[in-house]
Amino acid sequence: MEERDGEKGGQRDMKRQRDLKRSNPQTGEGIINRGEERSVSKHQQDDRVTDEYTLLHSKVLDGDVDFVIDFLRQKPELACELNSQGQSPLHLASARGHVGVVKVILEADPGACFVRDRDGMIPLHLAAIKGRLDVLEVLVTANIRTACILTGRGDPILHLCAYNYQFKALEKLVNLLKDLDEDLYEIFVKLKDNDDNTILHALSAMNEGQVIKLLIKNAKVDVSAVNKSGFTPLDVLLKNPPGIGRSETERFLACAGAKRARLEKMMDGFHGHSFSEARFSESLFACAVLMVILTFQAGLDPPGGVWQDTRCHYAASESSPPKLVHHFAGKSVMSYVDPKHYKCFSLFNNVAFYSSALVIVLLLRRGHSWALKILSTISVAAISVSKSCSLSFSSPYERSVTRSWTFCTCVVLLYASGMLLSIIVNKFHLLAEVLPNTTSNTGQTYIQATLARDPGPTSKMQVKIPNPNENSKFATKSHIKIVHPLISAW
Repeated sequence: MEERDGEKGGQRDMKRQRDLKRSNPQTGEGIINRGEERSVSKHQQDDRVTDEYTLLHSKVLDGDVDFVIDFLRQKPELACELNSQGQSPLHLASARGHVGVVKVILEADPGACFVRDRDGMIPLHLAAIKGRLDVLEVLVTANIRTACILTGRGDPILHLCAYNYQFKALEKLVNLLKDLDEDLYEIFVKLKDNDDNTILHALSAMNEGQVIKLLIKNAKVDVSAVNKSGFTPLDVLLKNPPGIGRSETERFLACAGAKRARLEKMMDGFHGHSFSEARFSESLFACAVLMVILTFQAGLDPPGGVWQDTRCHYAASESSPPKLVHHFAGKSVMSYVDPKHYKCFSLFNNVAFYSSALVIVLLLRRGHSWALKILSTISVAAISVSKSCSLSFSSPYERSVTRSWTFCTCVVLLYASGMLLSIIVNKFHLLAEVLPNTTSNTGQTYIQATLARDPGPTSKMQVKIPNPNENSKFATKSHIKIVHPLISAW
């Protein structure tokens, strides 16, 4: 009995010592045990939270609207959480095209549409890349400012649509912005990427003429915007291989007022050099000066020279006998001997002189390229006729030479006239497509918008509406714009 009592007492002592050791703050074992318990509890909580995130994302991928509603009703703060791939539930729903799930997430947290994934894209960007038209409408309607947010690489959403051949999504966005907010719409269509490329640059590089026509008709895009490389959309378009599609797009851009920023490799097939626009202007200026000098000298010293004295001479012709004619010193011999050819020579020599002089004036004033081309063609044609008249007077084979030179001159004039006529017809044909949209723009709205690359709820937009008293000024500008495509486009 005593042995049994001793054993029980020893067990009670050992138990008491263990309890004291666990409860004693000076012993390290109790603290370690409690720390391990807290650590295990924390890991269990983390695992449970991770499972919740994974469960929510998986249900979003499946499009389970009822589950997402119940889940976010209990824990709405998880609507913006990212999974291991760096995507929020709204990113997944937008990419999959689950419109119902998108609406539920936006109701739980409207700020979810501003969350970026690890690639710097918001849900609207993914919907545009995938061509989810219904999702685009829901997201833009929920917060229209998201349409102006750039990606992490600096690409606007219209550029993403173009690069991924989602042209229906592009058209959908353009129409949505135009219907919801016209002021923001003007900013939206003019957004540029990090290289200052507008949407017209991107579409021109892809030779998408139909989409370009859509934008020019429905949007106030800058058709002559210059990127960091110094190219306009027309410059980018002309880098594509020639073809019917490129020609039509080129004519439409030109009619809308698009211009080339530079003339690259104009004489590449001739001697391999590339002329810039400045060098081309210098060369044209030198040619115009040379033409002025030649025509001026020809006017002072016409074929046959001038009379050196004042007296009478016998003039003969094929149809009448010789008769005495009085001439004066300094007058043209050709005007007395062959008045018909002299009038022709004098007329075209003057045309060549004045057209070349106007080319010089326009170059000095940096005038329109279309005027330079027309005047240069007229000058060359006129100097050709003047030369033919001069040669026919001085040549002993008058008729044959005159006919040959007249034939050559007519060919040049017909070619120049045909080229000019075709250009004018094309301009008026394409102008008819631009005018209906242009005439409706009787006013301009000046907008100042501050949109950060990652705008939040505090982003502001300041809009300045034009004064009604200035309607006449705006109307005048609109009328100028109507005539502008025909005048400035070449």
